[in-house]
Amino acid sequence: MQRNDIGIDAGGMHSRRLTPLEEHCLRVMAMRGRGKRARISAERLALELRRTGRDTRLLVNHLIISHKKAIISKAGADGGYWLRGTEDEVEDFCQAFRKRALTGLLKQSQGRKAAYAEIMAQLAFDFDTDTASAALERLALVPDKDPMPPWVQVVHRLLGRMADDPQRYAREIVQIQEDYQDVFVPRPLLRDLRDKATGLLGAIDRIEAAG
Repeated sequence: MQRNDIGIDAGGMHSRRLTPLEEHCLRVMAMRGRGKRARISAERLALELRRTGRDTRLLVNHLIISHKKAIISKAGADGGYWLRGTEDEVEDFCQAFRKRALTGLLKQSQGRKAAYAEIMAQLAFDFDTDTASAALERLALVPDKDPMPPWVQVVHRLLGRMADDPQRYAREIVQIQEDYQDVFVPRPLLRDLRDKATGLLGAIDRIEAAG
């Protein structure tokens, strides 16, 4: 499959307009209806598109991720591709992929929390490396143009979840404050606060001594 089959030109620019191949793929599925009962097997879809199985998977991944098309996929004898029928199907689809990803991470970390956390952090940092670029290239996906690094977005999401429910995460928030206050609070401000605190304590001592 050529890159221009999925709307990517020689300069790497992606067009949001569907290509003839992309339109054909969606048309084949649409003609069968919506929902799992209208699924088409990967082999049959590849025949309809006159493409290899690998190219068909890349095409469908591209339509899902880069064009936000509501295509559901499932592996196995009763699997295939189909257009979303209900919101429950979408949720089941997402849950299946989350479970698959979590299973892989737990295997790699052997169930140890520290190793799991390290893998998650490494994945976030690796998103901007050559490894991630190679994966995007292999999957024919268009890179996200958001200038904020993925690991920063992850930190924002985690802190945002804690901020939404500070009572639930009170212990964790205190621990983060104790461990990283020098990072998140400017050092000159800390020195200024310490100096003022020392002066106040000295004033209190003098007042108590005078009393």
